[in-house]
Amino acid sequence: MLEWCAQLAASLERDQEVRKIVEVVVVVVVVVVVVVVVVVVVAAAAAVVVVVVVVVVVVVVVVVVVEVVVVVVVVVVVAV
Repeated sequence: MLEWCAQLAASLERDQEVRKIVEVVVVVVVVVVVVVVVVVVVAAAAAVVVVVVVVVVVVVVVVVVVEVVVVVVVVVVVAV
């Protein structure tokens, strides 16, 4: 009976050690997943910002070119 109790106690100690290891692994996996999600979200946000900046720059360049063309046309028409 004492031997059986000793084996049960040893088994419970091993179970607790395994449980601690599993808890650590779960925490590490959760942290890694959260970090990956944050990196992906930040990268997506950065990509959106880059696209918005490029669109704004293109619109500004087009507006400036159109204004220059209008000014040149007006100057040519007035000169003629």
